[in-house]
Amino acid sequence: MNTNDPGVRRAARFGVYRYNNSSNDIFLFKESHITKAMVQVVRGLKYMLNVEIGRTVCDKRGHSNLDSCDFQKKKKLQQVE
Repeated sequence: MNTNDPGVRRAARFGVYRYNNSSNDIFLFKESHITKAMVQVVRGLKYMLNVEIGRTVCDKRGHSNLDSCDFQKKKKLQQVE
């Protein structure tokens, strides 16, 4: 299945929101690349995705829109002491 399909993108974002809700990290993560997507029809659509996610510069307390969050630089991850 095409990884740019709107349904695939929505499913990936839903997965990232679930990850962020269960993560103890203070920064939000968002999807950086969808490497594989499959869909199965079972009383609706069941998506099976391989998604690479990355840490953003947005903290969980102040941001709700992941589209406006940039990724942290890989060499210098931000850390709170």
